[in-house]
Amino acid sequence: MTYGYISFVLDDNSKNLLLRQFPALYPDIIAHHITYAFHVPNKDIPDTPTDIRVIGQHDNGEIQVLSVEIDGKNTQIKREDEKNRYLHITMSLDRAKGHSPNDANDILQKIVEQHGESALNNLETPVSITAKPAWTERPSE
Repeated sequence: MTYGYISFVLDDNSKNLLLRQFPALYPDIIAHHITYAFHVPNKDIPDTPTDIRVIGQHDNGEIQVLSVEIDGKNTQIKREDEKNRYLHITMSLDRAKGHSPNDANDILQKIVEQHGESALNNLETPVSITAKPAWTERPSE
């Protein structure tokens, strides 16, 4: 069986809205999707969410990331033996400094470890966006 990852891909209106409200801080602009689950077959694609809200903006000086809630939840689907992975949108980073979008969740995990999950929610007014579910194949590990 082929495996990949499920994400919610931002539509153009949502991407443009986010880039206006949270201008890119680093040269490599991503602002593409919210990862929902890793290592899943394509038959597990969920329905389109009814409520997607950006609830926080975070920046560690190298990567800019937005924390997200989908239908009231802020964590990705994970295996039982994994730490929580938090729903997010990688907005921008600097690949020349060795970063990739895969590093963004580490920022949110550190925030939660130091300050608790409520620290992910640091926007006075959440921003509603729309996105469609998608499955992307990943090479076998």
